[in-house]
Amino acid sequence: MLQSSYRNFHCTESSILKVKKYILLSMNGQHVTLLVMLDLNAAFDTIDHGVLIERLRSAFGVRDTALSWIASYLSGRTQQVSINGTLSIQFDLECGVPQGSCLGPLLFVVYASKICEIVAKHNLEIHCYADDGQL
Repeated sequence: MLQSSYRNFHCTESSILKVKKYILLSMNGQHVTLLVMLDLNAAFDTIDHGVLIERLRSAFGVRDTALSWIASYLSGRTQQVSINGTLSIQFDLECGVPQGSCLGPLLFVVYASKICEIVAKHNLEIHCYADDGQL
């Protein structure tokens, strides 16, 4: 898997060039070439905290204090909407990671890495940029 977002010296241009390279190499090898583009809507908002914590523990070896810290970081969050100065009631957020944070993108990549494992088992190439993927 190659993740072009959230990394130094990687951008949308490097992502497009990498996908183009995969396609051209496949065509040069006389292979059938198919591009599947994935766009995960509201990706940061739909991350299940329990699944993420288990993934950090089982696949990435995060344990003890570090795992508790991340679980604490995700729990107890609320959201409120303001329309024309009128505030809604607060409601608990049971899923999602904070957008605009430094840790949010990293947690999303960890959560989405399962997709890459599944793709790799089928001998396909995958390239990701933020919440988009190209197979």
